[in-house]
Amino acid sequence: ASFLHPEPHPAMRTAVALAAAANGAFVPTTTTVTKWVVNQTCNGSTLYVAQLANETAYEFPPQVIDLHGSRWQQGYDYAIILHKQAAAVWQAVTGNELSKLELVVVQAVLDHMWDTEIVPHLDDQIKEELAGVDQASVDVGAPEFGRLLRRGVGLSNFNGPPVGDIIWTIIHDLLQRSGDDPEVARAAPPSLPPAERAAALVAVWEALMARKTWVLNMGCSQFALWGGNTKEGKLLQGRNWDWAFNTGADRYKLVTVWHPPEQGAQAYFIAGMA
Repeated sequence: ASFLHPEPHPAMRTAVALAAAANGAFVPTTTTVTKWVVNQTCNGSTLYVAQLANETAYEFPPQVIDLHGSRWQQGYDYAIILHKQAAAVWQAVTGNELSKLELVVVQAVLDHMWDTEIVPHLDDQIKEELAGVDQASVDVGAPEFGRLLRRGVGLSNFNGPPVGDIIWTIIHDLLQRSGDDPEVARAAPPSLPPAERAAALVAVWEALMARKTWVLNMGCSQFALWGGNTKEGKLLQGRNWDWAFNTGADRYKLVTVWHPPEQGAQAYFIAGMA
């Protein structure tokens, strides 16, 4: 890809060049960003939409969000600008393949995965960003967005279905927290003994796994390093996320550029969805 000035930040040239290497049909393409159109700003951060010379390269053009400020501020700005788009991505990815009851069960699995497998490896900088996200969620009147974002992280890094005692533990926790959830009540009536209620929801999970839905079987490559494998033991994680045209989420494809506030830190980016 080739680019024309002006551009918001040099890191974005590399970011969009790499992200534009393949379009939604996985066919290499060449395009030119002729103009960066400012879509929205918050504090020192800006969301741009790339105006392309070859408008047929994408049905929906890529976006770039350029985040600045403290770790907390960057998380806050991201959520203020993109909470609606990110929620739409979640709906596009899960809404077409999962029933309401299946979604309740999947969310319970992802919440457990976040608490037990992801949180122990998060460093303080990521936690600070998430605190900013949580505050922005409250400020825009969408207090559940922080949890949705965490579920999205779990889904995009899903490492296989929990089985055995783990899934039973998750389901028992779900039953204790579900309250009057109508989907849970229909599938597992409160009049049944606890073991039978749990068995009914475990059966829902097992049937979902047997169905091999795309949303839980994306099979994208990923890696993670932490502890003694990285400098200062910090978590390094990466994965590929194709801008597939048939998911509905491609409308919200996004390159995110972070500018870490720490002295000497380099700007970095990811290509994915809002």
